[in-house]
This record gives sequence, structure tokens and C-alpha cells, in this order.
Amino acid sequence: MSTSTLKTLTWSTPLSSSTQTYTYLVNAPDFETDSKRLELRSDHVNGAKEGLKTGRIINAGAMFEKDKALNPSENKMIGSWLLCRAESIEEVEIMCKNDIYYQKGAWDPEKLEICCVANLL
Repeated sequence: MSTSTLKTLTWSTPLSSSTQTYTYLVNAPDFETDSKRLELRSDHVNGAKEGLKTGRIINAGAMFEKDKALNPSENKMIGSWLLCRAESIEEVEIMCKNDIYYQKGAWDPEKLEICCVANLL
């Protein structure tokens, strides 16, 4: 993929049918204070839905501070996790950087983690 194409890569960018893709797990913690998660949620979810349509996002969701099974009333979200498909870890990083949660201050860029994973089942 060309450098100019990589810069504009988003979850809605179709996967190439002629190139090998891999599975990546993204751990995207929020800023501990002043996260913009709730005000940006609608736009973020719409982008993620596009990622599901293109196959770039396999599954995704929120991370919580405490075990909801032990504390049903405690639902403080502390970040996001995504399982996604891409040609490289660089593609995933760029898609994360183009996500509104990254650009507008919900995710803490210093804590973003991306790793390649293998499907067992």
C-alpha cells in the first residue's frame, strides 16, 4: 500500500482481496482524566460499524474498571479493545490514529498497544 493511501486508511477502507491479512488485538486505554469518550461515542460507533462491514473489525468493545459480574452497578469504561484484520501492524496503527477517539482525546496515545494474534478456534 502506498504511503499516501496509508495516511487516509480508516476502518471503512475495504480490505484488499489480493493481499494476505493478519489478525491484530488493539488495547486502547482512555485518558485517566478528562476522557472525551461519551461525547464522541456516536461517531466512534458509526466508524466501528463501517469497520465491521469491511471486515477490518472482527469484534470490539469497551473495557471496564471493575468486574461487572462482581459489581453490576459499576460500569466505568476505561478504554476500548478491538480485534481487527489488516495487512500489517502499521495499517492498524494508522486506522487507530484516524479514529475519532484517538484524534479527539478519548484514547491515550501513549498507552495504545497493538499486537499480532493467531486464531486458534
